[in-house]
Amino acid sequence: MNSFNNKGGVLTQSYSYTNDWFVGHQPVWATLLRETKPKKILEIGSYEGRSSCFIIDHAGQNQDIELHCIDTWCGGIEHKNLQINMSEVENRFDQNTKLSIKNSPNNIYLHKYKGLSGVFLPKILTEVSQGYFRFNLH
Repeated sequence: MNSFNNKGGVLTQSYSYTNDWFVGHQPVWATLLRETKPKKILEIGSYEGRSSCFIIDHAGQNQDIELHCIDTWCGGIEHKNLQINMSEVENRFDQNTKLSIKNSPNNIYLHKYKGLSGVFLPKILTEVSQGYFRFNLH
């Protein structure tokens, strides 16, 4: 499932995705990341890592970043009905983010939490200092 691209004479592995739901959101995310320049990012729901890699590839271009990803990698009813192998989805997340981190010019600190967001979110927010993440609720 992996493919390779030749960039500047160097053979590099490319990302492996089976779903492109995030593609239509990329312009908004690119603007958001460019304008806010976040150093700490919390992502709830990571699937194959398409949005995670986009964040790393854009926010990590000019600074070190810390990315926290929460997902069960068990899938929801929609995944079970489609008979999606969620172990393969998680493996793609791991491989895609590993490649993105490797290609980043800056340090990327990826924290992967495998479980329910309702369990991990309070844990993350209580274990790190108050105000560690800034939430904008509108």
